[in-house]
Amino acid sequence: MNWAWTSKFDSGNCATIEQIKKPKFVTEKALQQLPSNENVYFNLYNDVDNGTSTFRSYFNVLLRPSEIQHDNDLNLVDFLSLKTPENQPTKNLIFIWKTPPKTTRLIQNLFRPTFRHLNPTKTRRDFYKYPTIHDKIIEELQILDERLIEVNELIPDYQQVPFCIASSAIQAVDDDDEKVVIFAISSQNLIQISYSAPYPLSHIYYKYIGIKYLSSSFPAKLRVIQQEIGRTVLNFPILKFSIISKPNTPKLALSCRVHPGETLSSFLVDSIVISAVNFKIPVLDNFQILLFPCLNPDGVYLGNYRSDSLSQNLNRSYDQFDEKRFPVNTALVRTLSVEKPLILIDFHNHASILNAVLFGNDILTDAKQQNLELQTPTNQQILNLFFCKTITTSAFFNTSKCDFSYGSMEKTDQKGEGFDGTLRVISHRVCKIPFSFTLETHYFCYETMGKKCFWHVHEMCQIGEEIARGVCSFMALRNLKDFLGKIIRFLPCGLEVKKRIKEGKVDEEGVSEQWRMEIKEAEEGRGFVQGNEK
Repeated sequence: MNWAWTSKFDSGNCATIEQIKKPKFVTEKALQQLPSNENVYFNLYNDVDNGTSTFRSYFNVLLRPSEIQHDNDLNLVDFLSLKTPENQPTKNLIFIWKTPPKTTRLIQNLFRPTFRHLNPTKTRRDFYKYPTIHDKIIEELQILDERLIEVNELIPDYQQVPFCIASSAIQAVDDDDEKVVIFAISSQNLIQISYSAPYPLSHIYYKYIGIKYLSSSFPAKLRVIQQEIGRTVLNFPILKFSIISKPNTPKLALSCRVHPGETLSSFLVDSIVISAVNFKIPVLDNFQILLFPCLNPDGVYLGNYRSDSLSQNLNRSYDQFDEKRFPVNTALVRTLSVEKPLILIDFHNHASILNAVLFGNDILTDAKQQNLELQTPTNQQILNLFFCKTITTSAFFNTSKCDFSYGSMEKTDQKGEGFDGTLRVISHRVCKIPFSFTLETHYFCYETMGKKCFWHVHEMCQIGEEIARGVCSFMALRNLKDFLGKIIRFLPCGLEVKKRIKEGKVDEEGVSEQWRMEIKEAEEGRGFVQGNEK
């Protein structure tokens, strides 16, 4: 039986897949838990970003049986139109991943590839509840960029056809004495296999344009404003979505996918936004949301792991204001400087720390280094730590690894690139955003009660909802702190004015309206109502 494959689609990536005979180093013990189907063996090779960078890409590929042999990576349309032999039996597809990253760490951290079975005759529109809205979204995407159409027309998203997790992955040493990873998946037809659940650029933009159209049915309750803030090196649109229920509230900025392979961050941001627009959690009572759902459209589309189309790590380059080399960074910093959100959270995944962690800035030390006045930075740093406390309340967070030190703003990574060029630091120093954070979750697993457990999408949704509740709690704490400060500041003065009026030393009519309001608020405590400042 022949097998054909393709990685030539939005977010697809694979160097090559070759069908082979059973290797000698694959023992019967490694296969003993597989179903009693025929085994088919493949060597799987991934590449580096753009084929030339120092960042290793992972894989996202479609595979299916075919009547004829295909040695090359097919384009998506040709691949989906292939004829599959009828009555194809289920087979165990055994993949020998020949070019993995550190295999020991992968296995220790419960690495499992994701997969799903697709029907080549069933398009995305067939799954969608609102076909007319689907058609409008496709029309708008076509105007933005025709490259965003193919996957949205042909491949359903993760909610329509969910991803599963392979039952196991094992480390082995091949015949060339190289470390490899072996995993197996049973299939009889078209299957998508990926390093982690993929979330392509086309689906990201489709989702939020769809939310915009659905929100237009409730204009009095919710507005979603879409804006193109620039174009990438490959001429993809850089989109910002403003989600507004109460226009006079402060702004909460959410961003993700500056590193394309960190797909879990998209699921997490989805959860926050959906809980807000459904009014499940009162985020929109406290904030306007500024959403930047993809900070590296080029890298996501190309299926890169970490870099953009020029093999650059954009999250070390926000201090590089170069329209040609760094159009996303330049457009984002310019936009944030104008919008001036109160809070920015930039979402990532990581491989070294279990669970989720939060990184913030040491605002006070940073002000001292610049010889600035310290009262405001001191207050901001107190609230910074409040934010960490309100966000990291669940067992999913590793609070001991959260870092708000000055060193976290100035250190360098393994490649010698400084954190002073990250979005978290630049948004504080250049855009003057009071509270900016990096939130990271582990790629594969979390630890609870001393046991490692694999992440599922529904757990990402739980974390997203907890973050949404956390930002609301932070806002209540901030308003309460401001109100108590106001009481402490004005109460003695207000009482002194009343005393002088009573003693006849000050004419009551001579007391200004401002003082009257301050006295009234100090006495009655009406400056803080249900977590909102009047």
